[in-house]
Amino acid sequence: MSQFDMNGFMGQLQTFPYERDSEKCWDQMQTATRHLAESQSNPAVLPYHQWLNSALQIFAPYCVQFSGINYQASQVGAQEYVEIYNSAPCSIDMSLWRVNAGDEGQDFIFPVGSEVKSGQIIRIYTEFGHEYSFESRKPIWNNKGDVGQLFNSKGQLISSIAYAAPASQSVVIEHIEFDGQEKGREGDEYIQIRNTSDMHLKLCNWKITSGGGQEYTFPEQTYLAPKSAFRVYTNEAHPEFGGFSFNSKRAIWNNKGDTAQLLNEEDHKVSEFSY
Repeated sequence: MSQFDMNGFMGQLQTFPYERDSEKCWDQMQTATRHLAESQSNPAVLPYHQWLNSALQIFAPYCVQFSGINYQASQVGAQEYVEIYNSAPCSIDMSLWRVNAGDEGQDFIFPVGSEVKSGQIIRIYTEFGHEYSFESRKPIWNNKGDVGQLFNSKGQLISSIAYAAPASQSVVIEHIEFDGQEKGREGDEYIQIRNTSDMHLKLCNWKITSGGGQEYTFPEQTYLAPKSAFRVYTNEAHPEFGGFSFNSKRAIWNNKGDTAQLLNEEDHKVSEFSY
């Protein structure tokens, strides 16, 4: 390894313009490092550039994850796709990473040189005509349920996403706080559901029902992260638990006993909780 001239390297980095936005600044530093490493007049930069890329690959499994999926291409104007999001402060090299769409052989492989920038969401479409595509002339995501998987270039599983039937196997009603502290209306009551799996689960249009007939429907773009939980409050909104609320001006959960059900988008019972 050639000797690394830190002072000279830092001096050259400072010649590049940087924004005050910390996330953009990280990405710009990565670009500047790559530029200097590729310059024949700066061979001492190469070890640092290699170290930076290696460090980013170590953290990639924690930063590059599925963020969404649309499997209902049968709707007018709809297109099938799966989304990937990079939460890292720098770009991640996606060369030869692979997305599997549930069945053996339904794979998309990222071309060499592909990358996802910091904060970027990229979509892999089913049909032709997009930057990233399975190039299939027919739907590949099963409307009754599927599991998508993301593998890195070494074949290691990085992220999974499930919806419909497979997702229904991994969500439970964990707790009901039925005796709220707010007098009368008990708006601070809540029901808590948990994802017991290592997959991201799509819960759009899933429902929670009470024994008294009240009902809450999860909105579009609702995804429950691996091993995490959501709460649905009676009449409060807590962003740290998803921000969901029945918006009811009266108590929902009967202090003398009640039964809650969690239903998926096809109204099939996923979980039940009684107290």
